[in-house]
Amino acid sequence: MDKRLEANIRVKKNITDALFSLMKEKKLQDITVSEIVKKAGVARASYYRNFDSKESILYDFGYKLHNEYISNIRFDLNKSLTYSSILYTFKYYFKYKDFILELCRNDLSHMYLEMLNEFVEDAAGDMPANSIERYKIYCYTGAVFNMSIKWIEGGTKETPEEMAEEMAKAFLEFIK
Repeated sequence: MDKRLEANIRVKKNITDALFSLMKEKKLQDITVSEIVKKAGVARASYYRNFDSKESILYDFGYKLHNEYISNIRFDLNKSLTYSSILYTFKYYFKYKDFILELCRNDLSHMYLEMLNEFVEDAAGDMPANSIERYKIYCYTGAVFNMSIKWIEGGTKETPEEMAEEMAKAFLEFIK
């Protein structure tokens, strides 16, 4: 890999890590670019070369998660409500629970829902815009969104397996 590309990846990671660290101390809106670059140990120009706002740092990180998510799953709308599909999703969100929790603490849960919708839309693949089937995506993501946020805010006391089992049962009861 090109040394400049490696350096830029490292700078972006340092900036992202700095922002997440600062978000544990205070709200996103109260964090300044100066604080981020100081904590990241990078030049202000490096920040602006890579990001145009604090929110863009979060979206950039979210899209990295998105790429990881869709690269490891073959989503089938007709099988999205199976235990194994749901379990994969809960394991994935357990892995990134700190990111999701910081979004929620900063009143940015809408970002998480937008990303979740995009994750599942991309994983589901092409679908005509006028297809009624697309609503299944939003039913699924809405349920995952609500359950995962409450689970994460509650300290993830249940295992991903227990959450997947409960969600699968809830969907079965719902379609009866």
